[in-house]
Amino acid sequence: QDTAIDDMLVVTMANLPHADLALNLAFSAARAGAPLFAFALSDSTYDKLRTHNVACGKLPTLFGSVDGRKDVQSAGFSEIAVLKPVAVVVALRASIQVVWWLDTDVVLLRDLPLSDAAFAIQAGGLHARDYAINEDQFHAEQCTGVFRVTREAEMLLVQSALELATIRDKHPERTR
Repeated sequence: QDTAIDDMLVVTMANLPHADLALNLAFSAARAGAPLFAFALSDSTYDKLRTHNVACGKLPTLFGSVDGRKDVQSAGFSEIAVLKPVAVVVALRASIQVVWWLDTDVVLLRDLPLSDAAFAIQAGGLHARDYAINEDQFHAEQCTGVFRVTREAEMLLVQSALELATIRDKHPERTR
C-alpha cells in the first residue's frame, strides 16, 4: 500500500530467471511514473530485487521452488499461472483501488491509459476489451500480459485462480 500512488499500483511477479526482466520493468515503470510492486517467488529473487531497491514482497508457491521454471510451456509453469491472479487479489485486498498487472517482459513507454471499467484487458496485443462481471471466458484471456482491474472485479480473479488451479491439478505432470 505504501508503494501505490493515488490508490493505483502496477503489479508483477518474478522467479529468478525473470528477475532481470522485472528489473527492466521496474526501470521503465519509474520512468513512466507508475508505482511498481513485484511479487518474488523465491528468497533469491526477493534478494535480487531488493538489492536494486524494487518494492517487493514474497509470494509463496505450493510446489516448492520455481526458479528453474521460466518458459510458458515448461514443467511447473502452471504454478506460476495460478499465482498471477492471486498476486492481483493480494494487492486489491491491501485497499488498492486500481491494480494493473504487467508481465515482466512488458516495457512502459508512457502513462497507463485511464478507464472506468472494473476490468479491462489487452486482448491479443491489439486492443483493450472491457469484460462484464461473470463473463465465462475470462479465465482463458487472463493469461495476457497486461490488464487493469478494480476491487469491483476481484471475484473474477478469484474465479480465475480456482479454474487455473483445477486445470493444474488435472495435469500434475505440469507441476514437476
